[in-house]
Amino acid sequence: MQTSSSARIGAIVSLAGVALIILGFFLPMFISGLRYSSTGHPTYEWELLRGEGSRFFSLPMWGSLLGALIVLGTSVTACFGVLSPGLLRLWRVAALAGLFLQLLLDVLALPWAWWSYFGVGFFLVPIGFALTAIAAFLGRTSRAEV
Repeated sequence: MQTSSSARIGAIVSLAGVALIILGFFLPMFISGLRYSSTGHPTYEWELLRGEGSRFFSLPMWGSLLGALIVLGTSVTACFGVLSPGLLRLWRVAALAGLFLQLLLDVLALPWAWWSYFGVGFFLVPIGFALTAIAAFLGRTSRAEV
């Protein structure tokens, strides 16, 4: 009974993390131009995904988005109690890879933050990935892990 409840709690925490990732994806990552005028231009993560500005950002963005989608799928299956050892490994690898790629993207984007202010999306996406990574290690399989 406890393994089922810990997997369900991990799945719910992971779904909350995915919700933060999706929300942060559509909120501004940076707001440019506020240092010199009263209006600013927001930069969203989905703009980086499309390759606007620099194609250098597009690979980590696609990787972290793919990680979020995999975590979403494995979290939903964990909510229904169908979590095999292979799916659990996939959940953990996708959560950690997404967190790594998002932190890499944030570090690469820091030079652009010198002329900008941080938006909410800059913080929500890594927090969401951290939640999914923590939740992936809370999840357990119904059988003994291999």
